[in-house]
Amino acid sequence: MTNDKNDTNSQYSYTPIEQGWLFSIIAVGNLVGTLILPYLLVKFSMRTILTGYGLISGIATLLTPLSAYISYVALLIMRFLQGFAMSMCFTALGSITSQWASLKESGFFLATLSIHF
Repeated sequence: MTNDKNDTNSQYSYTPIEQGWLFSIIAVGNLVGTLILPYLLVKFSMRTILTGYGLISGIATLLTPLSAYISYVALLIMRFLQGFAMSMCFTALGSITSQWASLKESGFFLATLSIHF
């Protein structure tokens, strides 16, 4: 009988460079998502864009365990998509605060909405 626990741990063992890329690719995705966002805001409503970015985030989060099992590159793509979708959060913070909060309450709204970071 083999010890499956050791096989599983070695399967998800990444080199320090691979680990660095797995952490850094989120920032790259965030940058790309932020650069595309102004063009999308001209063509679509905030609700449509927020829905699209939310779907990307949800799908990438659901597929992350499967992609880690499949390959390192698949996991890297999912992490990129998570970072891409996260870029919408900063824009949504400002939009929601400006539309729903008075000037007096805006600090409270920003603090409450930014808790997820």
